[in-house]
Amino acid sequence: MRESSEFICALLAAVANLVGCESSRSPDAQFQKQVKRAQECRQLQDKLVGDQPLTPERGEEIANTLKGAGCTARLPVH
Repeated sequence: MRESSEFICALLAAVANLVGCESSRSPDAQFQKQVKRAQECRQLQDKLVGDQPLTPERGEEIANTLKGAGCTARLPVH
């Protein structure tokens, strides 16, 4: 009887570790959401900048638009 109870305890401990591994995927999902959001912001920035020359006024306008969309502006310096 003692051997089977030890086996059950070991099995429960192993299952607890597996559950812990499953919950550790949550940060990965959060990271994936952040990557996707960064890509969306980059696409918006590229669309706003286009082929136009980047003047200080245009840069400020783009930065304000990105900020309104929840993105951080990282405009190239020419």
